[in-house]
Amino acid sequence: MEAALPYVSEFICIVGVHEEKIRAFFGDAFHGTPITYIVQTEQSGTGHALSLAASAISDDTFMSMYGDDVYPADFFEKVAQHDGYAIVGQKKENWKSFGVLRAGTDGNLTEIVEKPSEFISDLVNPGLYKLGTDIFSLYSSVSLSTRGEYELTDLVSLFIKEH
Repeated sequence: MEAALPYVSEFICIVGVHEEKIRAFFGDAFHGTPITYIVQTEQSGTGHALSLAASAISDDTFMSMYGDDVYPADFFEKVAQHDGYAIVGQKKENWKSFGVLRAGTDGNLTEIVEKPSEFISDLVNPGLYKLGTDIFSLYSSVSLSTRGEYELTDLVSLFIKEH
């Protein structure tokens, strides 16, 4: 979270199973930056978790990151410099373990393919996004994944297809 500090005015943490431990560790602020907690009572996926934050986000754009990953400072710097949507890509040899970024012939992102069995690219999605609040209107159009969850990657891929 420290790497995000220069680029955010508030943290919104979606908590569930370990809510008490997370609140006890971070408190109401992280290095002076306020934290708002939202409880995800039903663990229905990362897309569902993001949808819960919709009413708490006051800016037109926001950063979203997975809570169980650590991101270097330059990742935040890269997404912060974009006016609109942005996603960090990272080259990985073990691309089968990640969501892989698929680009069109123009180089623009066309979709995120979760854990593909065949090679698409070695550019993976580490899970740091800059999104706009207009993405929330698409949540009701996202289908359950094969894991029975509403995936953030499916929500982002749907946004890409529609825009």
